[in-house]
Amino acid sequence: MRKTAGLLASVAILASALLGAPSAQAAAGDLTAGGSSFAGGILRNCAASYATAFPAQGSVTYTANSSGTGKANFASGSYDFGATDFVYTGTNGDNKPANAKYIPVTSGPIAIIYNLAGITGLKITPEILAKIYKGQITTWNDAQIKSIQNLGIQKQLQALANKNITPAYRAAGSGTSDNLAGYLHQVTGNFTQSSDWTVATGDATPRGNSYSSGGNLKTGVLATAGAIGYVDLKDALTGVQIALLRNEAGQYYAADAKRANTFLSQQTSISENGNVVIDWTKSISGAYNASLFTYAVVNTNSSTKVAVTVKGANVKKFLGYVLSTCGPAVSYGLGYTPIQGVVRTKALALVNYIK
Repeated sequence: MRKTAGLLASVAILASALLGAPSAQAAAGDLTAGGSSFAGGILRNCAASYATAFPAQGSVTYTANSSGTGKANFASGSYDFGATDFVYTGTNGDNKPANAKYIPVTSGPIAIIYNLAGITGLKITPEILAKIYKGQITTWNDAQIKSIQNLGIQKQLQALANKNITPAYRAAGSGTSDNLAGYLHQVTGNFTQSSDWTVATGDATPRGNSYSSGGNLKTGVLATAGAIGYVDLKDALTGVQIALLRNEAGQYYAADAKRANTFLSQQTSISENGNVVIDWTKSISGAYNASLFTYAVVNTNSSTKVAVTVKGANVKKFLGYVLSTCGPAVSYGLGYTPIQGVVRTKALALVNYIK
């Protein structure tokens, strides 16, 4: 009897182990990633649909924090891939790991948002925006702002009870900040490209309020009359006013994913490492210039014939899914621009070298 009981127990343990094997295999391929808050909306969306499409492949957990965190955590090995809107700078410990490459995974516009009760359709130029953030324009009834508005908005600005401007900006490490600063640097010459707003503005204590994420910045702008700030389009789709930003062709547009595509599709200077060198000064009719790319930072081999790790295989599969299936299907609906054209061709080529 004892022998029978022992045999049954052994069989039960063996059956349990066999039943547990698929879960263990899936867990071995589970991915932990994070970084760019700009890309958080689409990468989490794609991670959810990926889990449904490939239930045995392993999960993808993406934490939206900042581009700086994405790069740092990838370099330390705590992220299987990091997402960032700007490349490693090579300064202050921000060094690209050996064999790391940048794979463009999504893109889109930076929305300029503001809080002025009853005022819609406010126009802004990159020059005025730079001056606001540098403290050279401090009130909404400034002649430079009023001069580009229609008569109705001019009167509304003049009638504001509180005309003070309160700028809102992201804490250091934001890729959105780095790209907006790069855009303002190229277009106006009155800025420095940096993810650190103290460097970007040249002011050790920048005017306004600092926020740790795009979502928090949006909340701050909504809570502060007279505030102006910048967020990715997904955060601006509801509840806030979006300014009309002048492009280099002299046209004013609110942030729009398809107009961002009109601009980004003309950016074809791609480095060997995969990052796109953006020329924000291009004059393109119908375009929205204040736009950016987000990259997945990945480990690569010099040859596609080298054996791929379990996690590497899942990174390859997931990023390929984002580029070829999920991104094209959901991007515009979420406020993003899918990776297309020569940039997509380069991105898919780099996916093959993930190890």
